[in-house]
Amino acid sequence: MIKTGAQHIEMLRDGRQVYVNGQAVGDVTVHPAFRRTIRSVGSLYDFQARPDNRELMTFEVPEGGGRANRIWQLPRSHAELVERRRALEAWTELHYGFLGRAPDHVASCICGMFMGIEVFEAYDKVRAGALSEYYRFARDNELYLTYAILNPQADRSKPASEQQDRFLTAGVVDQDAGGLTIRGAKMLATGGIMANEVLITCIQPLREGDEPYAVSFAVPMNAGGLEILSRKSYEESAVNVFDNPLASRFDENDAVLYFDDVKVPWDRVANRKDAAVAGHLVRGAGKVLQAGLGCGRLGIRLAPHPVRNVLCWRQLRHQGAQLPHLRLGPLHAARRPHAGQLLPG
Repeated sequence: MIKTGAQHIEMLRDGRQVYVNGQAVGDVTVHPAFRRTIRSVGSLYDFQARPDNRELMTFEVPEGGGRANRIWQLPRSHAELVERRRALEAWTELHYGFLGRAPDHVASCICGMFMGIEVFEAYDKVRAGALSEYYRFARDNELYLTYAILNPQADRSKPASEQQDRFLTAGVVDQDAGGLTIRGAKMLATGGIMANEVLITCIQPLREGDEPYAVSFAVPMNAGGLEILSRKSYEESAVNVFDNPLASRFDENDAVLYFDDVKVPWDRVANRKDAAVAGHLVRGAGKVLQAGLGCGRLGIRLAPHPVRNVLCWRQLRHQGAQLPHLRLGPLHAARRPHAGQLLPG
């Protein structure tokens, strides 16, 4: 599926429960806290849907079924690695590198997990199979994914299992033949208000006793019982695009997610209470792809441009000679074949 901006915006009118400034939002696509940034995201999809950008932005899915955005491409040659980089760079140029959680970010994470699927198969073949199928599902349905991988801050001297509220952090409260039931909070879900789905996993170390929190899964942003608590919106207080060119268009609005006994089907669960697997989900090939993307985004943000010269003049003066390496080096260089695919060096 190659969707347009209008299609993506319509997908966000799905009844998701979003709150900002203590008030329920309703339709996020017209709310003054989010509407311009949502339109900025829509412009990314309009760009990829243009016929003249078909080869630049999309690739033929190997197993058939049409074309998909190159953010889901698994490069099998140096040429494909470069093609993927050029597509990511073209998208990043549209937001000048200021959408850090644009659709390409978590897609790169999911791609990396799929590229290293044998790591997960060593722990649980069934959960690894669910992860593989989710990669295909997200790719074929052109999903914009965010993730929430941090626990709420409370007593930092204690792990999640020893907090005063056992379900301060999102964890498994029940399970049955249909899947897991999740209760508690995760953060920061950057861009979640304008995303289709969210990946929940762990980046913080887990201890013995933290098994209920060692869980990784994906759910739609309108899942029953999921509440999205946005931070204060910079866009809402931006006077206009001229005076606030960044806040008015590229405010991704971090959010705390609260799971009020959310049901997660087994086919969306990549890890069930295994602390060792949780660590792999945010490292490995996925981290390499995200790091390469981040380097390219930084290079574009610092590249010569009338507006960016003002915003980043000191960085440009200090790092100008390094920009070609920042922008092109990491995303061009092929590094170690991984299950037949290539990663940026």
